[in-house]
Amino acid sequence: MQFGQDTIAFNAYRSGQNTCTYSLSPSMVTVSYSGGYANVSVTSQAGRSWTAVSNVNWIRISSGASGTGNGTVRYYVYPNNTRKTWTGTLTIAGNTFTINQKTRNQGK
Repeated sequence: MQFGQDTIAFNAYRSGQNTCTYSLSPSMVTVSYSGGYANVSVTSQAGRSWTAVSNVNWIRISSGASGTGNGTVRYYVYPNNTRKTWTGTLTIAGNTFTINQKTRNQGK
């Protein structure tokens, strides 16, 4: 018999290792029917990368679609000329940022 013949080596997984916490501020907004530009802040540990993606065509990311550490996502909301309230999201660093947009009848 040889030493180590039946040995198995592995790296143990430890819960909580290599985790990163991201937060958004604010976490949701309601905008007027006329739309416009606004920002959402991303907070993260230094050196941790993130991305931002819109789930609808009426919200466009104008800057900050990706970053490392703390940052800002600037987005543009197109005018809502329909009679229906719109709800869309930005997914930023795995977190959901919700944007509700009023109709012209609901005012600013």
